[in-house]
Amino acid sequence: MIHLRFYLHSKVSEKGTQSLYIDVRCDGINRLRQATGEVLRPNQWNPKREQVTTRHEYSDHLNARIERIKGQVQQTFREMLDAGTLPTGEDLRKILRPLREQKKQAKSHTAVEYLQEWIDAYTTRRGYGGQVNKDSHARKFRQVITHLNRHKPGITPQQMTEKAWHDYMAYLYSEELEDSTVGKHLQGWKNVLKMAGLPFDLPHLKNTFNTEKINHDLTWQEMKMLHEFTFSKPQYREAIDAFLIACQLGLRRGDLESVKKLHLVTYETSFGPTLCIRKRQGKTGQPVVVPFPPLAKSIYDKYEGMPKIQTNYNELLKDAAKEAKLNRLVTVESIRNGVLTEKEEPLHKVISSHKARHTAASRVREASDFETAQLVLGHATAGNTGRYAHLEPVKTAEKILKAWAYYK
Repeated sequence: MIHLRFYLHSKVSEKGTQSLYIDVRCDGINRLRQATGEVLRPNQWNPKREQVTTRHEYSDHLNARIERIKGQVQQTFREMLDAGTLPTGEDLRKILRPLREQKKQAKSHTAVEYLQEWIDAYTTRRGYGGQVNKDSHARKFRQVITHLNRHKPGITPQQMTEKAWHDYMAYLYSEELEDSTVGKHLQGWKNVLKMAGLPFDLPHLKNTFNTEKINHDLTWQEMKMLHEFTFSKPQYREAIDAFLIACQLGLRRGDLESVKKLHLVTYETSFGPTLCIRKRQGKTGQPVVVPFPPLAKSIYDKYEGMPKIQTNYNELLKDAAKEAKLNRLVTVESIRNGVLTEKEEPLHKVISSHKARHTAASRVREASDFETAQLVLGHATAGNTGRYAHLEPVKTAEKILKAWAYYK
């Protein structure tokens, strides 16, 4: 077994920085320690996650480098141990040496190389509730690499000028990509410039591609219909139950997947003992306190925990909703080359895990007010006067439960 740990050396330089070290332990060898070549300020390092924080301008780039070091050390040392050779400090230095050279030669990196580093760091930091979901998010950004390679292979950050961006945008539109997808390419383009230490907050790189989308939420009657419907397959039932819990809790898919017993707290409220989830959101880092309304609690009790969110969750949702005849027509928009087109689709075709979060916000706002809907989502309170987590948890739970009590 090979154990790796990254940490800041206790010695502080005159500039207030500390060297980032790697500590390697495995069976049969003494502890190996070596400087990685990176220096950080204490507030730029998260020792629990062993990651560079966003306080460092190039945190994505550095975290990608840390992941690369982990992978190479694990692979090299495992191969050596399998061959009966004990790794030494010199072996560790040999691994780190070329990586240090890569750091010195960073200016010669291509845009695609920077993008790949950013993708590795992004998906590692976010986690996204399991390998399949993680790969799904990474794939969106790898499409940027595919198009950039097709348009101008080998382009470097120094060549990513204003003219180059407009040429690239013309190419993207010639591929008939939706404007929202072009916005993803813009994000990738800016990340490359940022990681290369070049100006990235430029006038021609303003995001004008992401127009406000129509969000399709479910009515309370549709939620009840799904709850009471008898499905032909048990996996349909479980997918719908997971969706309905999310419709009442308003949490993102990744947050629901990561709920553990330590996140469950029971508060005494005017509604009686109330089970709540209290945890930090994976995307925003904001703490949330969300109670289980009756429908969600009945599902939780049925499974003696949270229903499993399966890898093909969204596909199962669509199939189950189709079987349940969730056929209300909704308007679907798409934008290509700045031209808006609209068409009608049955709700079962557009249902997805994220629709649950919109449903939670819409139903609570319908039954209560805008501020209570924000409490469910974990957003800033009305007027941006504070974060809802600063409120008394019992009062927060009671406001949300009172909103859901509107529906009978």
